[in-house]
Amino acid sequence: MKQERFHLKPYDEYPNTNKETPGYTLSLVNSFPDNLSRKRAFERSIEKWQFLVNYLKKNSAKYFMLRESGTDTCGLCVKYYREDCSGCPIFKATGCDACGGTPYEAAAHTLKDSTVIGGAKIDAAKKELSFLKRLHRKLYSKKGA
Repeated sequence: MKQERFHLKPYDEYPNTNKETPGYTLSLVNSFPDNLSRKRAFERSIEKWQFLVNYLKKNSAKYFMLRESGTDTCGLCVKYYREDCSGCPIFKATGCDACGGTPYEAAAHTLKDSTVIGGAKIDAAKKELSFLKRLHRKLYSKKGA
């Protein structure tokens, strides 16, 4: 059985929420190694969003809010964020730092918004996951395979 790299911790002090809307902080089970290759860092980023999609599907995402900056749980951010995203394949593809111009912006907003419920949260997370998978395939799939 594969061990999860991520877990969600309840966050009781989530701002502007009532007791019926649980807030969570996404964190790593173990920190990423300092020497991740670009490809492995990218794979860790995909794993993060796959974890979130799976969690949201399983738990229907009806009342769920996520509190996290992204930079601590994204393999690419861990590797490139401190360098103003220089070298990050997402930055190279979009020309924007901090994943600007990608589905991440909408997904991050949607996941922390308590007024957005159910399928909209799943759809937003799926869009980011799909974006990452497409870019990963473009960069790492063998030509002509």
